[in-house]
Amino acid sequence: MSVIYDVHSGLESGSGKILQISSLASLQKVLANQTPQNSHFIAHGARHAMGGQQFIDGGTMLDLRHMNRMLSLDCRAGTAKFESGASFKDVIEKLNDHQNKKGSEADKQWTIRQKPTGVDSITLGGAVSSNIHGRGLKMSPFADDIEAIELLTPQGELVNLERASTDDNKLFRHVLGGFGLFGVITSVTLRLKRRHTVQREVSLCRSEDLNGLLEKRIAGGAEYGDFQFAIDSKSDDFLSLGILSTYKPVPVPEAQVRELQGKQSSLSPENWRELIYLAHTDKRKAFKLYSDHYLRTNGQLYLTDAMQLSTYFENYHRGMKQEHLRHGSEIITELYVPMPYLPYFLRKAATILRTRMADLIYGTVRLTEKDSISALPWAREQRACIVFNLHVDQATLGNTQETLRELIDLALALAGSFYLTYHRYFREDQIRHAYPEIEDFLAYKCEIDPQWRIRNNWLLDLERKLNLKMVSHHQTAR
Repeated sequence: MSVIYDVHSGLESGSGKILQISSLASLQKVLANQTPQNSHFIAHGARHAMGGQQFIDGGTMLDLRHMNRMLSLDCRAGTAKFESGASFKDVIEKLNDHQNKKGSEADKQWTIRQKPTGVDSITLGGAVSSNIHGRGLKMSPFADDIEAIELLTPQGELVNLERASTDDNKLFRHVLGGFGLFGVITSVTLRLKRRHTVQREVSLCRSEDLNGLLEKRIAGGAEYGDFQFAIDSKSDDFLSLGILSTYKPVPVPEAQVRELQGKQSSLSPENWRELIYLAHTDKRKAFKLYSDHYLRTNGQLYLTDAMQLSTYFENYHRGMKQEHLRHGSEIITELYVPMPYLPYFLRKAATILRTRMADLIYGTVRLTEKDSISALPWAREQRACIVFNLHVDQATLGNTQETLRELIDLALALAGSFYLTYHRYFREDQIRHAYPEIEDFLAYKCEIDPQWRIRNNWLLDLERKLNLKMVSHHQTAR
């Protein structure tokens, strides 16, 4: 038996058998050899989910990160097929390498539409299962980027699920944002877009002015962007003043952009480590340094794939000077409200965070369009997406959990919702309010997988939380 933890917070874990899977054939062999006494399993990738979705205590956890090959690229359709263990970094690099070897013109090459912000190692299978989103200003969640999925069902049948098909559309819709519960995703066919040059536009603004500024920049062609707000709760700028950065296409050849590499302002790994440390110890200085850097980058040019790549340090607390920080961690929550309600939401959230003495180390606002395809959508309409990254330790964990529930209540009161992948500290009434389809979702899970061969700690916790008597569906597998 081995124990593994989620990478970001280290607060969720799984204790069981861990198998490294390198091919579809090896995966099929493993599942065929599962015994009734040890038949439950879950697949995982880079382990960035923080709600226990990739773990199952007492079961088998399948690490698919070695299944990372590029299988095909259709330049006419603008789609590419990858094994599900490929990370976004893998996808970008392999698309570039393949097209360069084929002699494709640089300014006509295909790349990803979006990826999660802040980390590059998330796998395609994980991104599909949690229905991620990026910094697109007029983009729906990741479900909209998926053309087809190859799935190994709980019974071991390999099926191909296509967006355009009506026969398997229900299963397709449940796999998107389905937390890996409806089968093991073995490959993903992505919808791509042409890589092109974008120019960054940066300014400081208040949350009250954000909606108007974003509308103006979107009308001017901006495709990506976000609003990173001040994190010092002792300041009047807390959750109000922020860095608005957007990216719009410009007719600059890729070769010219590549010549600028190393000449444009950027943060070194050492700079990033200092900012992370200051976000824990001197929040006002951290925001000042960060905003000054961003303002210096106003007007800089980027390619749409490289622009989405990030610097991420695993276990960064271990290198911090203060002992209490070395033993701490972070919990993320993401909440969704209609854009006109955003200033009010941030004012009320600031009060909650101050009253609770929550330790906010990072926060941002992004946009999403409606998700019209997944069975359990978090984006029911166009929404502002508010991310809070809170520092926590054992002494403050209980208070932080209550803080998260208060923030969810605030979002729900404003016709909003919350993201299920980052934690599971929500109440029963909150998930029923935000996700009225949750029981239908679980009922279909029982239909597809009556013995619950595929399960995770998140699912078992949800069953208890909702007080649903589904044990009869899977007791034979326990």
